[in-house]
Formats: sequence, C-alpha cells, structure tokens
Amino acid sequence: MDYKNIAQQIVDIHEHLRLEWPHLNHVAIALYDPEKEELHSFANSENTHTKLIQFVQKISSFPELQKIAETKIPHMIDASSLFANPDHQSSSSNFDSSFTLPIFLQNGDLLGFIFFSADKNNFFTKTIQDHLIVYTRLIRSMILSDILPLKILQAAVIMTQNMTRYKDEETAGHIARVAYYSRMIAESLAQKHNLSDEFINYILLYAPLHDIGKLAIPDSILLKPGRLDPDEYEIMKTHVIKGEEIVKMLISSFDLADYDHTSMLINITSYHHERINGEGYPHKLKSLEIPIESRIIAVADVFDAMSNPRPYHKGRSIEETFEHLHSNAGILFDPDCVNALLQHKQEIFEIRKIFVAEEYNFDLIKNSVI
Repeated sequence: MDYKNIAQQIVDIHEHLRLEWPHLNHVAIALYDPEKEELHSFANSENTHTKLIQFVQKISSFPELQKIAETKIPHMIDASSLFANPDHQSSSSNFDSSFTLPIFLQNGDLLGFIFFSADKNNFFTKTIQDHLIVYTRLIRSMILSDILPLKILQAAVIMTQNMTRYKDEETAGHIARVAYYSRMIAESLAQKHNLSDEFINYILLYAPLHDIGKLAIPDSILLKPGRLDPDEYEIMKTHVIKGEEIVKMLISSFDLADYDHTSMLINITSYHHERINGEGYPHKLKSLEIPIESRIIAVADVFDAMSNPRPYHKGRSIEETFEHLHSNAGILFDPDCVNALLQHKQEIFEIRKIFVAEEYNFDLIKNSVI
C-alpha cells in the first residue's frame, strides 16, 4: 500500500465523513510544542476555507485549551469561541459551529488538538460528537504511527552521541537551537515556497540530525582546540558522506523507507554544507539544485556555529554573525533564508534564552512531539 502523509489521510477522512454529514466543512490538527508552549498547525483538510494554516500561537492565548494541557482532562470545546477574538489572525468566519477535542500521548502529555467545523449552526449533536470521538482516536493513532518511529530514531541517535562523548557542535543546545531557527525560517518562507505545515513540523524533527556523520570523526579532529590543518579539514568534511550513510542505514533499520518525508532527512544530512555559488561540499550543488530544507538548515547551522564558542574559536558577536550572513546572501546562502532569519531577531534571542548550551538537556528535544 502506498504511503500517504498525514495531510492526505486527513483529506480522505474528511471526504468520508462528508458523505454522511455534508455540512462538516473542515478538519484541522494543531500539535503542541511543550518547550515553547505553542500550538502549531500540522494538517488541514481544506486549505481554502480556514485560517488555521501556518498557525502559531502561545497556548496561554486560549485559556480553555491551556486548562486541558494543565489538567490532562479531555473537554469538548467550541472552536468558534476560541478563535472569535478579532486580534487572533487564526479567526475563521466559516465556523458557524465547531467541535474541538484534545489528543494525548500514552504517558498523558498533550499531543495537540483536533478541530472540526461545520457551515451549519448547532450542527454537532451528541450523536455526531460520539462519532467524531471515534475518528479522533483514529487520527491520533495515525499521527503517532507517523511520528513515533522518527522520535525513536532520534532518541537512538542522541543516546549514541552521549555514549561516544560527542561534544562538538552537536551539544544539546546547538542541535535544539538549529532546529528551532530552522522551523522559524520555514514558517517565514511557507507562503513564498509553498511549504506545508507538515513540512514545517518535520524540519523541526529532522534538523537535530544534520551533523550525525560527525559520530564517525575522530575526537582528535572533532575536538581539536585550534584550526584544522588541510588534511584534518578534509577528514572533517567526510562527515557529510558518513552522515548520509548513517541516515540511510537508520531509515532501513527502522523500516521508514516508505515514509516520503524521510527524503527530507536525507537532504538535510547530505546537502547542508552546499553553497549557492557551488563552492560548498561534497556535491558542489548550486542555487536551486540544493533542496529548500538544506538551504534552511545551512543558514540556521552557520548562524549558531558562528555566534557560539567552539573548541576552535571563541564565537563572534550576534551582530557580526548577522553581517556575515547578510554579506553572503545570494553568494553562499539562500537570500530568502537569510532574510527570514534577520527579520526575526527578537525570536532568535528568545530561542537562545530557552536553549542555553550549558544548561540544555537532550531529553527536552527527545520528548518534544513536534
């Protein structure tokens, strides 16, 4: 059976439900990010009839949803009242009536919410609610079956990093910051580059594995306190090819080959050191030959590596790093990705404050759902 991503499956479920209930005009999923305490849209059945697309909001903006997250007690919520505030860009005029259900992980942690809406007042009767609760369980299972194998893969990599004393750029703070910078950039580019909510969420999941190939680099090179000599640098550059080999092995071992989004992981690992002018490595790709996810990671990775201390340098100031990216936009780095980063300086500082290298713990990124 061909793999279908979550968005495609939600469309299929919606079409099936509309055969019985034609007024049910929309199904949407928002996932919860516990590290930033935010809701992020993940999948929608009908992109043209809702503003729950590229939706990002602090859960504290919605007290009823926040109460569910805190108490872990499911509660039916009318989404039309949640999004009625005109100050919220997610407000949607097609919510003549609505029905919202929380979804939880097996350990009781909040996974997110499913929003059903209809173009008819008082549509969600007790009978319809009971049916949709069953479908909510199905949707939850679909999401978990799609994400959990990837979280297990990620946890296995993190455990290996710890066991091999992998301490260079892949410190926990670095991989978390790169992941969140990457999602921030992807969100900014979503409309121009037609990036789906699902793409944005998966780039957060895959970004921490961008330099997995450094597991195969000797500590004498990886942790060298000074500049690498030419021969050492050539060895360091092999981490990209080694990373691609490791990722493909993991995808095979975890039986993820049929998941079409795992191609994003391969692209991130294989091409994040390519440069727009073709002077990157190892494949010497140019411009749009480099996948968009790889161009995004490249900017996030360079920004964090330059602006934080490493064994071989003390770290540049943030303003110096901004200037480096700006002056090389269109030369080394995708200009859209650079502009997206530079336009969100306040969020950059917030991310740096949350994910401090010395204090950050691998378990946080491991336990994050999106």
